[in-house]
Amino acid sequence: MKQNSRIRIFLTAAVLSIPLLSGCSPAPDYDPATAARLQGGVLTVTELAADGDYAQALKALEKLSASVDSAATNGAIGSDRTKRIEKAITTVQRELETKTAEQKQPRTKPEPKPEPPAPAPAPAPAPDPQPPAPAPNPPAPAPAVPAPTGTTTPPGPEPEPTEPAPPLPEPSGS
Repeated sequence: MKQNSRIRIFLTAAVLSIPLLSGCSPAPDYDPATAARLQGGVLTVTELAADGDYAQALKALEKLSASVDSAATNGAIGSDRTKRIEKAITTVQRELETKTAEQKQPRTKPEPKPEPPAPAPAPAPAPDPQPPAPAPNPPAPAPAVPAPTGTTTPPGPEPEPTEPAPPLPEPSGS
């Protein structure tokens, strides 16, 4: 985004410089000394804007505008050229005022969420100056206790009678 705004400033400055630099008209309507002075002002505005110093670029643009007014009043610049230059200065001024206002506004980028603190490492066990004690002997197993005899288990369902299998045929003696 910053690169895009710089390009716009350069293009606007270029628009501003066209009326100042165009000396291809049949009869120039300003003298070379005035042209050099105004071109120096345009260069200053362009450099300051390119560096992102929009407030200073605005001040330099005001000086340039005052130089144009003075040259026009003294007859060093023709009225048609003065109008074109003033129009270009107004365009650049609007752009610089917008950029200056944007710089003054706080940035509204979402703040990154802080990461939760890492858990503290577990402390290392303190060295034991005595050798470890032998493990105690496990207790002897308890004797097996027979199930109580006074209880009876309920009888299960009686099996259903089955039919006897049919007799097998006797082998014939033939």
